[in-house]
Amino acid sequence: MTLLPADYVLAAITVILAGMGLFRGFSGVFAFVTGLAIAGSSVFFGWSTFLQRFESVWTRGLVALVLFMLVFGVARYLVKQTVSKLLSQPSDAIFGFCFGLFCGLLLVWAVSMNPAMRERSAVAKMVNSHVDGTDP
Repeated sequence: MTLLPADYVLAAITVILAGMGLFRGFSGVFAFVTGLAIAGSSVFFGWSTFLQRFESVWTRGLVALVLFMLVFGVARYLVKQTVSKLLSQPSDAIFGFCFGLFCGLLLVWAVSMNPAMRERSAVAKMVNSHVDGTDP
């Protein structure tokens, strides 16, 4: 199997997430992922309100960015404080590495569900063939 540039990008993201989990711990990585999810959903669900309230595209974008950053910071802080009280070292680092690796593999699986990415990534094509039960 010949790896394509998208495969190297997916591998790099997976390695970065696993390394981030190892050094920042489970509490740090889980807080980061949770903060991204909560902040992204707050902007996604608030976008219709932004369309009604703000005429300018730039103003909407700035308000969305400020909302994202504020919600991300608050959610990340609260989750990190809560989870860091539950885990101590070295279990925090070990679980962080496993969770970062899991998030990277979950990203590879999600990418494999996109037909356009299956054309650009040999790994995504292989993962999709195993999930669907078809021959690559």
